[in-house]
Amino acid sequence: MFRGTGFFVKGEIMRLPDNVYNILKWICLLALPATTFITSVSETLGYSGGAQIAAIVSALGVFAGAVIKISTDAYNASNNND
Repeated sequence: MFRGTGFFVKGEIMRLPDNVYNILKWICLLALPATTFITSVSETLGYSGGAQIAAIVSALGVFAGAVIKISTDAYNASNNND
């Protein structure tokens, strides 16, 4: 996946480009708090699918956070080797 573009480089694990990193970080900062909003509003309005939507948004936020953490560690490791 994205071999040769710097996403997966031999000897490194997932070093994201700055714009991808910033987008994922923005999503994480909004996605996890948004689950509380979605759950609260859907329960107030009587919408039955709110819990499922909140679970999906939360899972995506956790996944994006893991990707950001791996990328940050790879970036920091490469800067320490320079």
